[in-house]
Amino acid sequence: MNHHEAGRPATGAGWVVTDGGRKAGNFVCVNKLGTLINPDYVSQTFAKQLKKNSLRHIRYHDLRHSCASILYGLGYSLKDIQTWLGHSNYKFTADTHVHTEQGAHAAMAERYGKDLEKLLAG
Repeated sequence: MNHHEAGRPATGAGWVVTDGGRKAGNFVCVNKLGTLINPDYVSQTFAKQLKKNSLRHIRYHDLRHSCASILYGLGYSLKDIQTWLGHSNYKFTADTHVHTEQGAHAAMAERYGKDLEKLLAG
């Protein structure tokens, strides 16, 4: 039983399983009756929560960039991140969604120097 089916007993006959001809049962963002929520609702609610908690404004979509960058920093491949985000190719994912963190180049240079020393010594 998925989380949508679990909600059916509470709503009874009012439970809706379709939205515009599409099955809503496989979507995460549904209301209490099981219908797809308006994407603008998510964006507006997100903005209100940021303001309520004194956080700087970012677009809800910017969370995808953060997710991609964090996954990349954790060592996941661009191909894995591409499929996670649903992009058609990983070049788009790399060029658009994966951002390097501050200090990454300095850390690369330091590691490169150490690796080069080992290579030359051995």
